[in-house]
Amino acid sequence: MTSPRKRLANKANASKSTGPKTADGMRTASLNATTHGLSIAIDPDSLDPTAERVAALIASGGINQAMASDLAAKIVDYERCMEHQRALLAQESTPPMSQEQHGQRHQSRLAQMFGKELSMIDDVLQEQEFLSGRVLKSDLNFRLRMKLKMDKLVAKMQAKSDMSSQQQAKKRESSAARHYKRATNQLIKGLKALG
Repeated sequence: MTSPRKRLANKANASKSTGPKTADGMRTASLNATTHGLSIAIDPDSLDPTAERVAALIASGGINQAMASDLAAKIVDYERCMEHQRALLAQESTPPMSQEQHGQRHQSRLAQMFGKELSMIDDVLQEQEFLSGRVLKSDLNFRLRMKLKMDKLVAKMQAKSDMSSQQQAKKRESSAARHYKRATNQLIKGLKALG
């Protein structure tokens, strides 16, 4: 059980949390629940032409118009969820990157992040060679060490980014599965209500 002191501390901390403060943060937060649109309920009174035709077909079987419209809305919702599942499966079926593509992405990211620094080190080494006619081994080792450190940093950042992408994909799949299950259950309930 939470102590009164802890409860007061929690309340004080919660009052400090005011959500996003920047315009960009507010815009991003406002889209949190609308990434795929599956959580939007379909209004049986304002159906699209396809759903109206389905409702008319159902009503022609001797079912009242309100129940037919409701069932048509559930069928459209189910189809919408199915289409989203198909799109997710199509995204998963893209082939993984080859070793060469990984290397190219790594090199471009390295150039993007540390290109200026590496270029500066190379310029200093060229200037040293021009002025003295030789480059010290310690300077070459320094450049090599710096490049290795930068390589490791880029690889670490890329691994973190890949992991984040995988987590987001799992989250999308879980959400889509939940909406699909909900739509399926709603459709089954509607069909059972028919008798």
